[in-house]
Amino acid sequence: KNAKTLSFQNISLLLSSILLVMGILVLQVDLGAALIFYSIFIIMMYLSTGKRSWALFGLGVLIIAGICAYLSFSHVQLRVETWFNPWAEPQHGGYQLVQSLSALAAGGWFG
Repeated sequence: KNAKTLSFQNISLLLSSILLVMGILVLQVDLGAALIFYSIFIIMMYLSTGKRSWALFGLGVLIIAGICAYLSFSHVQLRVETWFNPWAEPQHGGYQLVQSLSALAAGGWFG
C-alpha cells in the first residue's frame, strides 16, 4: 500500500511539474518546444512504467491539445494549411516546403 501511495505521489509531482512547464510554454506561444517536451515526457513515462495505456492516454491528450492549438492560434492554422498545400503560396509561407520537395524530386535523399 505504501509503495502505491509513493508511486502516486511521485507521478502527481511529475505531472504537476510538466503541466507547469507546458503552461509557461503555451503562454509564451512556444508550441514547438511544448510539443517536444510533452513528447519526451510521454516517452519517458512509458519507458519507466511500461504501461501502454498511459502512452495512449498521453497521445490522446496530445491530439486534443493539437486541435485546441489549431482552433486558438492563427499562426498554427496558417502552418497547417501551408503544410497541406505548400504550392498555394510557394514564395511566402510554403517556400521551404516547396524547396525541400523540389530537392527530393531532383535527387532524392542522397542527391
